[in-house]
Amino acid sequence: GQITDYGNEDLRAFVRKTDPSFDLMYETAQEAKDGAAAFRASVVKDGDTVLGERVTVTPQPQASCVIIDSATGLVKALVGGRGTKEASLTLNRASYTQRQPGSTFKILAVYAPALDEAGKTLATVYKDEPYNYEDGTPVKDAEGSYAGDVTIRQAIVRSINVAAVKCLTEITPQVGFDYAKKFGITSLVESKTTDSGTYSDVGQTLALGGLTYGVTNLELTGAYAAIANDGQYLKPHFYTQVLDTYGNVVLDNTDPEPRTVVKDSTAALLTSAMRGVISDPEGTAYGKIDLGQMAAAGKTGTTTDYRDSWFVGFTPYLTCGIWAGYDNNAPLPDKDTYHTYSKTLWNSIMSRISQSQTISAFGMPSDVVSMSVCSDSHMAAAPGCPNPYTEYFAKGTEPKNYCNVHGDGSLVDQTQQTDGISPDAITIYQSNQATVHTQTPDASGGASEGSAGGYAAAAGSGVTQGAVGSSDGASGGSGSTAGGTPSGTGNPAGSAQQGSQSTAGGSSASAAGNAWGGSSQNGVIQIGGNQAGSGSQQGGSDKDVIEILNNIPPAQ
Repeated sequence: GQITDYGNEDLRAFVRKTDPSFDLMYETAQEAKDGAAAFRASVVKDGDTVLGERVTVTPQPQASCVIIDSATGLVKALVGGRGTKEASLTLNRASYTQRQPGSTFKILAVYAPALDEAGKTLATVYKDEPYNYEDGTPVKDAEGSYAGDVTIRQAIVRSINVAAVKCLTEITPQVGFDYAKKFGITSLVESKTTDSGTYSDVGQTLALGGLTYGVTNLELTGAYAAIANDGQYLKPHFYTQVLDTYGNVVLDNTDPEPRTVVKDSTAALLTSAMRGVISDPEGTAYGKIDLGQMAAAGKTGTTTDYRDSWFVGFTPYLTCGIWAGYDNNAPLPDKDTYHTYSKTLWNSIMSRISQSQTISAFGMPSDVVSMSVCSDSHMAAAPGCPNPYTEYFAKGTEPKNYCNVHGDGSLVDQTQQTDGISPDAITIYQSNQATVHTQTPDASGGASEGSAGGYAAAAGSGVTQGAVGSSDGASGGSGSTAGGTPSGTGNPAGSAQQGSQSTAGGSSASAAGNAWGGSSQNGVIQIGGNQAGSGSQQGGSDKDVIEILNNIPPAQ
């Protein structure tokens, strides 16, 4: 006899005979089940034998979460979607689905290379004004207005598109493309010819995350973890060791080799600017992210019509990436809840984790200097400058002349610039916010022991951490299994990644994990173990993450 398989596309085609706009979305779960039953009745005839059948109703909109230990590259949590895990090898939106990254890509492909090798600084100015891509297409900002002269810092904080495209055009799209690859993004297309044309991600749209296929949450979060790790990239991994029955090491990931993507000064400057995304009243995440006294930095990202919503950010310990959107690439509803819920989820998850960690600040390396800068000329502030501000620079890139608007433009006295950036002391707190140790960094890059048994990072490390608790233990499990098949295919406009089933991400290894905290606390962030619906929780944090994701209200 003949065997015929049916799937999502067959259901879509069936319903579209009576509803041409149908896109696999039902108002309720019961309506979805009724629709599947009607389709089944249309294809199963008398005498047919059904060899297997599974109907899965997935809540929408969807979300995914990745949490990485920035210092080690170990994946501490991986949640592939909302809803109950009902099967194995289902769609993992965290490690498998590729979505357009939007403005999160500005950091990787534009501002990282601009600061790292193109001589730009956070005080470099671009005019936010009507501007077209080389093909004549207008570059639009989300607000639909223009701000005039803006610095790179302001462009990051406010996510100004024109500034990003102008900057990438100057440093060249090829340089931005190469840096994105160095950050571990493997889905980029240098050139690909198909029947429908030739595609390439080496272009101006790279600045705004307009990619042929998009990126996975896992790779995007791994890229930001490199910035959090002083510019050192560690490929995200899910286990330390795999042993055979006799205890022999089969796979060893205990000491992965990092590679330098950007200088530590570049990473520190990007971190400084991304802190403003959260703390500056004009920042795109202002009022949505609040971890108390725990330092945090990150970047928002949205795509056309809010088809994708991202927030990727980090503390001195962990990097977390949240994606939100519909599986069928439909626009999110025009309500603040849905336009901002990636930030809401990030804050809910990281706030819960940070409560168990020693409060810490970001450090600054010794090759970063600060200087008072004129807010009009963005040159070194002269005595007559009315509104100077303090900016940070990689040593050697700071302004060489005083303001020529309020001053005479003379050469700067190099002895007046400040090494050892403010804050020049890093204070470590216990969870009750009582100060336990303050350490002034020196230029040696070493670490000194804190009075609570933790360590304060000296200048050059960029991280303040408490004493390490339990070490990374061997895990016999592998990384998450990315199952399911999306029904869409990649295209320059972004593809509809349609999974038939949400998943909690398979088995995330590192059962012990690195337990960060002061006073030699063990098991503070043990986020290993199996994900939702598949067994016990090691430290409870995965359960918390899934609980938060599942509390997203349905679209009305």
